[in-house]
Amino acid sequence: MNVIKLSILCLPLTLVACGPAPDMPIYNDGTNSVIESARLEVLNPKDEKIFYLLPPRGGVIKKKTLWSGFNWNLNQGSINLRWNTPTPGWDYDSPHFIRAFLMSAEQLAELSPAEKFDLAFGRYDYPLKKEVYSLLEQDAPFSEDLRSGWIMASIHHSEPTPKVIENPHRISIPFGSSDIKALLSYYYQHIHKRSDIQQMGKDDELDAGAFHVILANNIGVRNESFLVDLDQSEKVMGHPVKSYAYRIEEEQQPDGHAPSGSLKVLKIRLKVNYLASTLQNSWEPIHGTALQALIAREYQYLIYLNVNNEILGGKWLSEERPDFLWTAGPSKKFTGLLEDLGSLLND
Repeated sequence: MNVIKLSILCLPLTLVACGPAPDMPIYNDGTNSVIESARLEVLNPKDEKIFYLLPPRGGVIKKKTLWSGFNWNLNQGSINLRWNTPTPGWDYDSPHFIRAFLMSAEQLAELSPAEKFDLAFGRYDYPLKKEVYSLLEQDAPFSEDLRSGWIMASIHHSEPTPKVIENPHRISIPFGSSDIKALLSYYYQHIHKRSDIQQMGKDDELDAGAFHVILANNIGVRNESFLVDLDQSEKVMGHPVKSYAYRIEEEQQPDGHAPSGSLKVLKIRLKVNYLASTLQNSWEPIHGTALQALIAREYQYLIYLNVNNEILGGKWLSEERPDFLWTAGPSKKFTGLLEDLGSLLND
């Protein structure tokens, strides 16, 4: 065989050997890893994305926020409910000035949160109580509650402790912890204007890698909670994150579903504790008691890392997964009928 024939015969072999195998993915060598990691959508652009710099566990435990609260259903009177009495109810006549002046501390303690707040600031015409009643005449569902307001209040404010406020006519009005929680919940539900809400996953599936980054940065690094809708049903049931812990179960090589730039894949098992509401009220704070309610969830997912160990994205493995998450800031100044609410808080 001459040299020309030998060269022609070897040419296709050379082309096959140098090209990629059919249907095999081409992985990036990591040279554009910074660009790839910057594409991961998170709520805060300052979030740390290097996996090994994120704490494997964390919790909002150093603050006195994240307290379980009552739902204050509208069909039970909302914050007009007299909960601290042997005969709870919400359709009572409120005391006028003379009657209130003659009532004992025990009798005043049995009034509803709305009645107490009106009395504490000398409002014997009870405008807050009337405002709550007006909700029954509006389009609000009769089963509506203050769940969203309670969640926001518990994220941003320390758990209230009992207080006594002397009103302009020297009547001392006692407030239990649940009274103040009720007023906070009502404020955040009906008065607070949420102009700084950020959310992720509402219209598209929440990326597992983004969830990991947001969770570890907010809870583990900044000690700040955020809200998560726990399942993918149509009804939104938000819960604040209390704590988390995760472990690496396996290290894998990237496959064809990995983002460009992926050099490593980690299989993660995560446990998250969420705050839940309580079914009863209390005069004293409930941190450290059986009334403080938590919900535990476990998730499994993959994390894709680039050459710099930055998180590029993730993939859910567990069927149970969070639907979406969001954050919203606190009220900088109380307004409306609850403008003096700050005098009852421990912040």
